[in-house]
Amino acid sequence: MNTYNWYSQLEKPTWSPPAWLFGPVWTALYAIIAVSFGIVFYKTFTKQIPWIVALPFALNLIFNFAFTPLQFGLKNNLLAAIDILLVFGTLIWALYAIWKARPEFRWVVYANLPYLLWVSFATVLQLTIVMQFPSFANEVQWNEAVAYGVILLAAGGFYELWLWLKTRARTYRIAFSVGLAGALLLGWVSGAVGIIGSENQPVNLMYWAVPAVLLIGSLISRFKPRGMARALFATAFVQALIPVIALIISPEVSWGNAGVIGVFVVNSFFAALFAVSAVLFRRAGRGPNESDGGQPMT
Repeated sequence: MNTYNWYSQLEKPTWSPPAWLFGPVWTALYAIIAVSFGIVFYKTFTKQIPWIVALPFALNLIFNFAFTPLQFGLKNNLLAAIDILLVFGTLIWALYAIWKARPEFRWVVYANLPYLLWVSFATVLQLTIVMQFPSFANEVQWNEAVAYGVILLAAGGFYELWLWLKTRARTYRIAFSVGLAGALLLGWVSGAVGIIGSENQPVNLMYWAVPAVLLIGSLISRFKPRGMARALFATAFVQALIPVIALIISPEVSWGNAGVIGVFVVNSFFAALFAVSAVLFRRAGRGPNESDGGQPMT
């Protein structure tokens, strides 16, 4: 087939295995996967294993099955390399999760050691091919690789954040969502089009102080509601203060089509978002278990 002829012509290291070996190896590995993963899923459906333990097993299958279309369908070594990293990562996660959660199912870890060894080898091989493949020296394609990585990290981060927020009271979740939405929207507006004039105005760099204050305040408060309220009030104050500072230190700056009044209106909108979040956090701090945001409402 043309796709496999294309792969055979790729620049590969001398220690790359012969093409005929892949078929028998994956046949044996898929037999192991079918039995071990199948039992994990069955035990999950019968509620003998928590669903969170089965999650990395399901993700591993998805990324595993995606490799062939990416490598041989799209003929994209870069996406295939990212995918094999995800296969490797989710496999480590899955084996660690089942090992810690249910000692009686540790045989699943032992059974999948050949799978782990082969995926480790395949990951190194795929990354080596990417590094040696001439077209990947192109800067734009490496920028795409970074972008894909950031998107994947962000997706994982938001999933973990969602799981964490589920353990908090409803008011806390709303307060956190409003504050996070304000910070993300501020970053997008100031970075994409700029608030004071265009995005090329150096004074817009001052807006980085807003998320910095929010992050530092959140860490100091350990994300407890009363501390978060103080952090968000401080964030709102810094947000409102930036155009005032810009007027003082750079009176000749161009304020763009919005003008000075328009910039102050936009700043007031973001400051109001952070203030609303602060008020909600203060309310969350008055509820049950105020030290950690309370319990989730059912």
